[in-house]
Amino acid sequence: MLKHDHSLACVKGRNGMTPFHSLVVRGNVDLVAECLNVSPECIEDVSVNGRNALHLAVVTDRFEVLQVLTGWIQRTRQRKALKNEFRFLNKEDFSYNTALHLAAHKNDLQACFSFSSAFHSIPAIKLSKSGLSENESSAKSGSIDELYSLIDENPYILENIDAVPFINTPLHVAAASGNIEFAMEMLNLKPSFARKLNTSGYSPLHLAVDKGHADFVSWMLKHDHSLACVKGRNGMTPFHSLVVRGNVDLVAECLNVSPECIEDVSVNGRNALHLAVVTDRFEVLQVLTGWIQRTRQRKALKNEFRFLNKEDFSYNTALHLAAHKNDLQACFSFSSAFHSIPAIKLSKSGLSENESS
Repeated sequence: MLKHDHSLACVKGRNGMTPFHSLVVRGNVDLVAECLNVSPECIEDVSVNGRNALHLAVVTDRFEVLQVLTGWIQRTRQRKALKNEFRFLNKEDFSYNTALHLAAHKNDLQACFSFSSAFHSIPAIKLSKSGLSENESSAKSGSIDELYSLIDENPYILENIDAVPFINTPLHVAAASGNIEFAMEMLNLKPSFARKLNTSGYSPLHLAVDKGHADFVSWMLKHDHSLACVKGRNGMTPFHSLVVRGNVDLVAECLNVSPECIEDVSVNGRNALHLAVVTDRFEVLQVLTGWIQRTRQRKALKNEFRFLNKEDFSYNTALHLAAHKNDLQACFSFSSAFHSIPAIKLSKSGLSENESS
């Protein structure tokens, strides 16, 4: 197959693993060498957790394969000088660890020796007591000095992180711990981190909401109010998450600084009103309906009709959901707040007639 089409070694499958990766994991020295000869670009591929062939050889204890890989890089040195060494050796997975970090953390002396004897540009590795790489450790500890020490060692470290489409950035770590000072510094250096999703589909603001760091959330909204509308997993925005968690104060703050957030819908077509009903967040529902009432004078009945008649993908408005649940509080909140309440007709099953048909 490799002779027929050498690029097949790079076809990504489950978990982002290529056939070349599988050969590394299985320890097939001969075929690993053949892949490198006919398809050298395969060494650049990474799995979904950001690991390349070097990482995989270390974590699966394939020392002979590791020797083949390091030997191949050595042999290409004359053609590409130290470019390959730096690129492959300093490749970090999504936990910010290079293959050498992993080897050192495992106390794998064979692997460490293989790296140190093969390369001129071995990076200095520093592990925290927890075994984390310093990049992640500095974010968790909130040490700005430590962050700049890392940047001094590798000026491209933040650029390399930003180049990955989905990754847990240092800003995610700071958000999860509620560290505003570190987050401020990180946003000065890399504003794009604020909108980047991690591999679980969450932005830093999503994590701050989930962890209940109200001050951090409020600060992020002041920094950039549009962050309330960043769509993450299942199409949920941080504003949606605040509604689901029942955080009345921050829901009100979002509406004040970013009123457009009420228009966002999740992957099943539900807006904030739907979510407040299905999660029994009556106080939040009052905030939402009150906000729509207050905007009535400026936009007449346009908002009422647009938000109240918004159907999810099962053709139900928020009022349909409230009626289906026999939620009298929610129904009363709607009926007392709005002039343009739609007449709802439920079938015997309790579904809206549109859905029932």
